[in-house]
Amino acid sequence: MLEYELILSDLEIIQKRLASLQKEVKAGKKGAAEELDYLQKTADILKLGRLKHSHNLQIVRVFNELQLLTERPVIYVFNTSEKQVQEKWQPHQMLKDRIGPAPYIVISAKIEAELGELSKEEQKEYLKTLGQNESGLNRLIRVGYETLGLITFFTTGEDETRAWTIPAGSSAPRAGRAIHSDFEEKFIRAEVISYEKLVESGSWSRARELGWLRTEGKNYIVRDGEVIEFKI
Repeated sequence: MLEYELILSDLEIIQKRLASLQKEVKAGKKGAAEELDYLQKTADILKLGRLKHSHNLQIVRVFNELQLLTERPVIYVFNTSEKQVQEKWQPHQMLKDRIGPAPYIVISAKIEAELGELSKEEQKEYLKTLGQNESGLNRLIRVGYETLGLITFFTTGEDETRAWTIPAGSSAPRAGRAIHSDFEEKFIRAEVISYEKLVESGSWSRARELGWLRTEGKNYIVRDGEVIEFKI
């Protein structure tokens, strides 16, 4: 399994680091003892055949220079048949216990391939017959963003409407950085509206007339799906 390849790779990296840490601890280097304890506990987890990210070990991770593969976020994707999708198949408890707290989704590669050949209206009808509200690909994207702690905001104008990806919890100036550093450094304010309200209004100018645009400052935390116009 791929998991075991990752575990073996990380164990090799940890063992090399532990060898040098022993000398640093003896020399009294600051932080060496804490790092040694952290890596030894990490190695113990990996030797049990568990990925580090999936174990509920409450240790503050401050030693990230090794960039261990098993500490990376993981999403499990189960490829099932069309029948299993219709029956809302879920992994059995033993398998859930094995993957731990990591997120997972159930999709059918065959269904996703067929959806790719249909129009939007045909996709809706096909998904309806399967008892699904959205495609597996859309669900995978959403779970991916949630797992990585990311959100999307939009900018819109006469030429184009564009989506931008930023870390969740970003302030308005930090969100502006996704477009250009000037939007962060020279930020004055931002006009904000939710995507749904903008669509309901029909246009930016109409949303302004209705009083649906909000003026926000530097401390405003951007929410997923908002449409923003930056003032610099």
